[in-house]
Amino acid sequence: MIRLVSVSGNEEYYEFVRLLRTDERVCRGFIEQVKITPEQQKEYMKRYENCYWICLYNECPAGFIGVIDNDIRICTHPDFQGKGVARQLLAAAETSLHTMGCSRATLDTTKLLGRAILFYTHNGYRATGNVKDFFGMPLFEYMKIFADEIG
Repeated sequence: MIRLVSVSGNEEYYEFVRLLRTDERVCRGFIEQVKITPEQQKEYMKRYENCYWICLYNECPAGFIGVIDNDIRICTHPDFQGKGVARQLLAAAETSLHTMGCSRATLDTTKLLGRAILFYTHNGYRATGNVKDFFGMPLFEYMKIFADEIG
């Protein structure tokens, strides 16, 4: 069973996000690959805790999603990939954005993350043509425009 919970006020979930964010098996999927201390994570999460959700798969943390300034950051623990976790997280984030009155969501990715690009395009995200430079690495923007109904 999959369910979503807010990280708000739960320091165990702050630490789950930090550990997953720095896990060698998934860290190359993040634009910035930095070491994050528990103190840095706690400070960051206190600012943005209402912007992050954890996916529990049979009550075990399986992934997270954060939405800051309409920009989505998502990660599924390697042990839970292919089980629908990312799809559930993305749907929850989109519903939340739509409920808040947002008409679109964006995310940035690199060409190296082909599997992620397939996931995003399969879920309605399209390349905008906007390319940013991140320390010499091109970041490609993807966007989804929300219809009147999300579901």
